[in-house]
Amino acid sequence: MKKVGLVIGGGGSKTIAFLGIAEVLQENNIPFHHLVTSSMGSLLGILLANHVSAKDIKHAFMEKCRYRDWLRPSISKLGLFSQSRVRRILNELLPISKLEESEIPITIVGSNLNRVTEHLFTDGDAVTAVCASCAYPMLYKPVIIDGREMIADGGILNNVPADICRNIVGSDGFVITMTASSPFDTSLESLNKRRELVHRIIYGPLEIQRERITEQYSDIVIRPFENHSFCYRTWKKLFNFFDVKQLEEYYEIGKEKGKEAAKEILEMLKTNSDSTEANS
Repeated sequence: MKKVGLVIGGGGSKTIAFLGIAEVLQENNIPFHHLVTSSMGSLLGILLANHVSAKDIKHAFMEKCRYRDWLRPSISKLGLFSQSRVRRILNELLPISKLEESEIPITIVGSNLNRVTEHLFTDGDAVTAVCASCAYPMLYKPVIIDGREMIADGGILNNVPADICRNIVGSDGFVITMTASSPFDTSLESLNKRRELVHRIIYGPLEIQRERITEQYSDIVIRPFENHSFCYRTWKKLFNFFDVKQLEEYYEIGKEKGKEAAKEILEMLKTNSDSTEANS
């Protein structure tokens, strides 16, 4: 049987849309043999890899969230805020402590700032791996591994790691990718602002790289925000974890996109199954 890999990329608060997608995929009993995650996608991914329901994760994020929980100050000069909220969610919901104990194998992507290379977590403490992968620069302090390696947000180097998933499931496997990417706002009005120009210069090359990896290595790409424009104003919303109304909107967007994706995935799996039986 061909392996099916699920890629969950980063995207801050927008990754809540992936929960809506996951709810539909869980309802359709779509099997995954490996998960590869980056940035905020790692917080969702480790829970989904251990069969925590999307509804329970949503409850932890939205119905129990408080403004002060996400923006609790840190005493570190390397990060403004504490990751206590992330740790609390994991401690409440995660049934395992080590990555290698996950019910579905998972690879979590971080960025090694010492070597400026990807750091792949496949074993060891699960909470540490997730916190490292979610440690967005300057907001959260990097995590020190083995006393010498500084690991930060996986999205710095690989926000949508479809290439890593492809290496794991093989050329004949299937890679399903969730990405929060959306097209840039093309209006001249948007570009007449200094902050937008700086944002475009920084994120333009990153988005091109992410799209290249996504398209090259994925069999199915799920884009809940393909009809939303990306600019400095919408980028700021990535950090808005305390706006429950907005998170609910993202979740519903994900559920609608999940219904479309589930049909496509099930058809792909059926076609592969029929082909395998015909050749046997």
